[in-house]
Amino acid sequence: MGLDSPQLELAHENFHRGGPISITKLQFPYTYAFLRGMNYFNLRAKLARRPSHAEFYAKDHPFRGLKITTLIIESFFNEAKQQG
Repeated sequence: MGLDSPQLELAHENFHRGGPISITKLQFPYTYAFLRGMNYFNLRAKLARRPSHAEFYAKDHPFRGLKITTLIIESFFNEAKQQG
């Protein structure tokens, strides 16, 4: 359903249809669609036998998941420490 009529597409959303790691709708030309679908992060994770979120925590990943998570944890720690 989301592939046919997405409710909201954000300009800088990496998971949106046609984004750098989005799932691809299988349509003509099928070979291209299939090859493009190989970039789907969940499929890559299954083939590599690792958790689907693991690649997002690589230090050099463009989505900066490790940096964002670190900042969230640091912010939580500082706030908890401030509140005693």
